Amino acid sequence: MTKMTHKTYTRLRALTVALAALLPAAGCGTEDLRGDVIVASQLTVGLTPDTGLGGWLYVYLSKDECGVDNAACGTYRLQIDGKYVVWAESFEYATMFSANAIGLIVAPGPHVFALVGEDGNTIATTETVEARADMFHHLAVFGPAGALVSRWLVDDPAVVPAGMVRARIVNALAGGAAIAPVQCTDPERVTCAALAGPLVHGGVFQGDFAPAALEQQELGWRVDGVAGAVFNGAFYRNSGPTSGASYSFHMPLRLNADPSCPTCIGSSF
Repeated sequence: MTKMTHKTYTRLRALTVALAALLPAAGCGTEDLRGDVIVASQLTVGLTPDTGLGGWLYVYLSKDECGVDNAACGTYRLQIDGKYVVWAESFEYATMFSANAIGLIVAPGPHVFALVGEDGNTIATTETVEARADMFHHLAVFGPAGALVSRWLVDDPAVVPAGMVRARIVNALAGGAAIAPVQCTDPERVTCAALAGPLVHGGVFQGDFAPAALEQQELGWRVDGVAGAVFNGAFYRNSGPTSGASYSFHMPLRLNADPSCPTCIGSSF
């Protein structure tokens, strides 16, 4: 009788686990198949998923100290309710780095999300949040090392007036400066009116606008107290499949360091 070595056993066990995870995952969005992992399907950015799979979640991460050298800041694994997330498509860990976003299907109901570094240390943990079926969700994690904050947003089409877009700005600007959301009425964005008071770091602005306001890039923001440039990012738009109401999402991370383009954003979601 051939003796099974530890190496052979490990390979067989890994293959068995992978097959057990992948086969059932084809018909579901999020499935708890082992005690220590959750298998999840990835979202395709820009497409509305099929209904009935669960909630649709985008996770965004930005660490102030990473700058443009995101790889040097390491990678982080996503946890849901204390279990690591692995992809149904590859059975690899759901991993992200700074200035990076991932999308996945999550089971409806209450959850706690966390990001865990390569050293096993947790860099961010949310409070218990509620995921809802057939709706987009946004989990934004940002800030300086040791003081990361998170924001949980749900795109519920039922609360948006018919034919309107609910625009959101999350102030994740590195350095902690406050920003002022504005709406401009000219293409050069010179004639602009404040939409709200100063939005402190970590603050969230939201307001309902006609789609034309976004299509004509009327919405933007400026650094609070600084006259001049109005920044306007590529507002990410999405909507639920059962309503004409929609949402936009904009999360500025860094200002542009190039003086040749003073109204450009260095990086944003």
